[in-house]
Amino acid sequence: MSLIEFRYTLHKHYLMPIIPVLIEDHKLWAFVDSGATFSILSVDDARRLGIEWGKGRRQMIVVGDGSFIPTYFHDLRLQIGGYEVIAPIGFSERLGVGFNIR
Repeated sequence: MSLIEFRYTLHKHYLMPIIPVLIEDHKLWAFVDSGATFSILSVDDARRLGIEWGKGRRQMIVVGDGSFIPTYFHDLRLQIGGYEVIAPIGFSERLGVGFNIR
């Protein structure tokens, strides 16, 4: 896969690494965290995508403060730039941040 570059996006008066992604043909804006192990979205995003989030593979994920959140993973079609892959995307009710891809 080749290098894909995006400019930082102005959001709430800050430049942030937020990029457009397509998941199952639905456009979402996602926060890119280069140190993240998993891509996790909110259950609201799952609903918009038409995904029954609670039917995924359950895994407890440790977050920044050291606590664990239950996350349900689904293998979904993800497109970034001109590249498309099937990737495990998690959904959690306990996600405490305001953007996707952690």
